[in-house]
Amino acid sequence: MAEDVFAALTDAGHDVSLATVYNTLGRFVAAGLLRTVQRAGEGLRYDPNTAPHHHFFDVDTGRIHDIDVETVQVMVDGDRLGSATVDRVAVFIEGRGAPAPMNTPV
Repeated sequence: MAEDVFAALTDAGHDVSLATVYNTLGRFVAAGLLRTVQRAGEGLRYDPNTAPHHHFFDVDTGRIHDIDVETVQVMVDGDRLGSATVDRVAVFIEGRGAPAPMNTPV
């Protein structure tokens, strides 16, 4: 989260504002260097993994782990979408433990 980046920078002695951190992270997202991840009711988290993948939220630790797209099968019924198109599918799974093979917390 932006607050974590801000805390790390200020703890290291850097004189930076929280607004600057948010603005910089927003620019990284716009440039495709980061993706945002958000659970309902929580703040944005920033994911450096921009490759297609899904997320697993560990309810015990609060960590979000990346999981390979091959781990989850999603079927989209195009007939029910009407004229809408799908740009990407993002799955957010909640459970306990760290899934394999991608277990890098966000």
